[in-house]
Amino acid sequence: MLYKIFYSLLMGVSPWMASSSLSTVLSSSPQVMEQKAVEASLYSQKEQKVKEILAQLARSDEDVLGGFDAFSSSLKQGIVKGLISEKDAELVLDAVAFSAEKHKLQVKSNANKTPYIIHPIEVADHVARIGGVYDKDVLIAALLHDVLDDTSATEKEISGLYGKNVASYVAEMTTTKGISLKEQKKEQIRSAFHQTPSVAIIKLSDKLSNLETLAKNPPSNWSRDRIDQYFQWAQSVIENLPESNLPLKKQVKQVISDYWSKQSPPKKS
Repeated sequence: MLYKIFYSLLMGVSPWMASSSLSTVLSSSPQVMEQKAVEASLYSQKEQKVKEILAQLARSDEDVLGGFDAFSSSLKQGIVKGLISEKDAELVLDAVAFSAEKHKLQVKSNANKTPYIIHPIEVADHVARIGGVYDKDVLIAALLHDVLDDTSATEKEISGLYGKNVASYVAEMTTTKGISLKEQKKEQIRSAFHQTPSVAIIKLSDKLSNLETLAKNPPSNWSRDRIDQYFQWAQSVIENLPESNLPLKKQVKQVISDYWSKQSPPKKS
C-alpha cells in the first residue's frame, strides 16, 4: 500500500485508482518500486520547499501558486512517463525559485498587479504540457527567458548555475540593449528566421502565454488598436520561426484565430 500511496501522490489520483495502473508504469520488482517511492518522496520534498520560497517572494498570490501547482503536475506526469528524471525535475524546480528571486520586484500590468513570475512559470508549463518537451535545459531556459532583459541576472551567472546550453538559449531570447521598442519588435521578426529549435519552442510558448493573457485579461490602459497590433506582430514572429513544435504552433494560431473571430468589424466612416 505504501507504494500505491506514493504513486498516487505523484499522479494526483487516489490510492485506490493508483492500484489499477501502477503495474503498467513500474516494474513488478520490489526493489524498483521502493526506489520509485523514495524518488517520489524526494521530489515532493523539493516541490514543497520551492513552493514555500515562491509563496514568500510572490506574496502568496493565489494565481502564482496555482500556476506553480499546474507546472509541477506537468513535471510529475513527465517523471511517470519517463520523459524527465526526478533529478532533472528537481533542477527545474530550483530554476523556479531562482527566477522568482530575480523577478521579485516585478508585477504584471493587470488590475491585480500579479507577481511577474506567473509568466515564466506559465511559459515553462506550456513547453511541457502542450509542447510535450521535457528537456531540462529547455524548461529551465523557459523559466529564465526574461531575466537578462528585466533583472540583474547575467549570462555568466546562468551558465555557472545551469550550464552553457541554458545560458545560450536565454541569451538568444534576449533583445538588443539600447534600441527602441519599435526596433526590438522588428528585431524579433528578423531574428525569428534564425532561432535554434529549442529557442523557437520557448518563443512559441512565450507568445502563447502573452496572447492568451491579452485575449482574456488585457491591461486596462491598452486600447483595442494596441491589442490588435500586438496580435499582428506576434503572428509575424511565429510565422517566421523554424518548424520546431507543431502542437505549440497550432495552439498559438488557434488563439490568434479565436481573437480575430470575436472582434467586431470596424465601423465605417
